[in-house]
Amino acid sequence: MIAKQTSKSKLAGGIIAATSIPIILIFIGIIIAIGWASRTDPVTGITNTTVENIAFYGSLYITLPCGLISVITGIYALVKGALKKSFAIIGIAIGIIGILIGGLALTAYIVVASFRF
Repeated sequence: MIAKQTSKSKLAGGIIAATSIPIILIFIGIIIAIGWASRTDPVTGITNTTVENIAFYGSLYITLPCGLISVITGIYALVKGALKKSFAIIGIAIGIIGILIGGLALTAYIVVASFRF
């Protein structure tokens, strides 16, 4: 591998790794929010929605762009051969998951925003 190819593979790998971290963290946050939603106080009916808000707005504003960048970089690395095929496919898969999470959050935001008066 020549130096130019090495720098391209490091850049593509770094972009995929950097955009995959927020997607994985938001996915973990969604799982935690679902777990906390089941632990509502039975006496007062009050639940803490901090993690839910972080997961919702994080998926709306972070995972959708990170997913798009991860998919585009993964496809570029796969076509150019800048990365191993398995790493590029993992980046594409995580990017698609991020796009789906962000798309669901965007859909929920549009539906909720349409009912506010």
